[in-house]
Amino acid sequence: MYTLAKVLGWIIAIPFVLLALFAFARFVSCGPNWEVVRVAKPVAKIIADDIVKNGIPESLKDIKGLPYELQGCKKKVIYKIDTFMREVVETRDKADYAITTESCYFINRKKSYSISLWFVENYKYKERSNGTVKIYNSKTYTGLGTSFVYNKKNNTYQYDRIGDGYSHHHGILCSAFNH
Repeated sequence: MYTLAKVLGWIIAIPFVLLALFAFARFVSCGPNWEVVRVAKPVAKIIADDIVKNGIPESLKDIKGLPYELQGCKKKVIYKIDTFMREVVETRDKADYAITTESCYFINRKKSYSISLWFVENYKYKERSNGTVKIYNSKTYTGLGTSFVYNKKNNTYQYDRIGDGYSHHHGILCSAFNH
């Protein structure tokens, strides 16, 4: 027969057990997909190292040593003048900075992975140059990202760590602590 102390103990313990189960379920289902990290991290490292060594490539598919063939690369460069209206100009010679975007994809084990490059190269103030490379699996919307900044000391770009997993899962479980 249950005593009052045992019943109260269970009443007190059940919310803590449920909270622990909720935290575990959130950890398992809301973080970056481990398969995306395994496939994308080497690609991100090669791209980041190449940008640091050689600057922004003509195309991401020109980067040597990538473990997968990049397909469908689409690049766009917009030249602008650093005015109040950020006026678009036709050529680099007239521009203060350029915004480069490129998107590609590759396939691994019948899963498609997208790569997007966004980079602002400031010609007048190099230290304002920055950008990102993101690699993600569109089915799960999880992936890796890395950011670049200009390093004034050695006149090159540098990047932060690779592997900042992000997730775009929705629902009560994943959005409860994401904000």
